[in-house]
Amino acid sequence: PPFIAPWFDDLDPGENTDPIFWETRGTAPDRQFVVQYQVPHIDNDTELLDFEVILFEGSNEILFQYKVATTTDQDSSTGISATVGLQGTDNVGFNYQWNEGLLTEDLAILLTPPTGPFVGLNASLIGDPPGATATHALNIYNRTGVGQEFSLTLLPGNLWPTTQSAATIFIADGDMAAIDLNVDIPALT
Repeated sequence: PPFIAPWFDDLDPGENTDPIFWETRGTAPDRQFVVQYQVPHIDNDTELLDFEVILFEGSNEILFQYKVATTTDQDSSTGISATVGLQGTDNVGFNYQWNEGLLTEDLAILLTPPTGPFVGLNASLIGDPPGATATHALNIYNRTGVGQEFSLTLLPGNLWPTTQSAATIFIADGDMAAIDLNVDIPALT
């Protein structure tokens, strides 16, 4: 199911008496729905993380803001064990981080809905051994209002050799097409 994940992890709102606040600001059609979290991680119930999500009416933008993202617990500080992003439908979403520890004080992440085609990639190399070729389906959704041809170009600078099954593809409005990306995983030396 679709969800918004500003800090998807083992948080413990039961440790704070008022852990989550929400309010609607402004007037239609330019309201903002704000949800603020002041919660500890389950591994560290003495230090509160402080972050918020703002949903913007009209533009459909989503803003993640982090006031306190660092704690003394290295297993949870800066989101080292968290996923941050959005999950849509059909396994399509946006992942800002996954267990990377990229969250810092005063960080703001503005998520803006795409215009035109939306591209999603499920790129997991789990289970693909060194020396193998990992194949990932790149799903391209046409939400432009008209059927059209899309060109896909791999940019230089990929660390591992990468090829694609098609460079150009026609997609009718409202439809989806998949292009396979093949990544050659280097063998261990």
